[in-house]
Amino acid sequence: MNTLIRHCLVALLLCASFVSRAEDPAPIAVDGTRVWHVSDELQIKQLAPDLWEHTSWHLLDGNRPYPANGLIVRDGDSITLIDTAWGVEPTRQLIDWIDATLKLPITHVIPTHFHDDRIGGWPELDVRDIPLAQSPKTRELAAGKQISAPHDPVLDDLKQGQAVPVGAVEVFSPGPGHSPDNLVVWLPQYQLLFGGCMIKSISAAAMGNVADADPVQWPQSIRNIQARYPQIRSVIPGHFESGGPELLDHTLTLLKHTARSH
Repeated sequence: MNTLIRHCLVALLLCASFVSRAEDPAPIAVDGTRVWHVSDELQIKQLAPDLWEHTSWHLLDGNRPYPANGLIVRDGDSITLIDTAWGVEPTRQLIDWIDATLKLPITHVIPTHFHDDRIGGWPELDVRDIPLAQSPKTRELAAGKQISAPHDPVLDDLKQGQAVPVGAVEVFSPGPGHSPDNLVVWLPQYQLLFGGCMIKSISAAAMGNVADADPVQWPQSIRNIQARYPQIRSVIPGHFESGGPELLDHTLTLLKHTARSH
């Protein structure tokens, strides 16, 4: 009888262990497990078997290279691209790399707001007949760019405070912040938030470009993200290095300091 009980206990422990492992998020390496230096303008870093971060550099003030981050998400037999690279040429290089290395079609391109570091590569999408999704607010703000890339309707009905699934990711509109239309992207399998320019890196000492920002509503928009995704483990900001949920608190602190100085 004792032997039978022991065997039953072992079996139960093994089952519990399996269930626990099954519910754990897939591990990611925010620092990257493999890096491709595609050019001086573009770097691609693998974070997990089906996830890559793309970073492109743009010269500010004529000679200061400034990085912008985006994501490549493999969803079965297709790719979802979060933000274009910063400019047409690095976007061309990015799509060439996806074609040559991943050999899968890009079925969705999700810009997280209307600035050129998120959507500036759209002419290359047009050339290659790759569909571009835009929220209604992004479409309104980007109207002056006369975007002619094929239309992807997945974000057509997205309103502030709402989220929509797009393949393996969830796109959330938390409210105004860095721009009136900024979106964040949630990857539940990794408990990873792509915060875009809504979220600052831990090394940021100031808010950066706030020409289109809403500093009054920005803090509440961040709190909306925290409320929707309390289980965040990793955060990729729009610029510079990644981190954890502390990046949201850091951005709130910067906003508070900015408000006090005005």
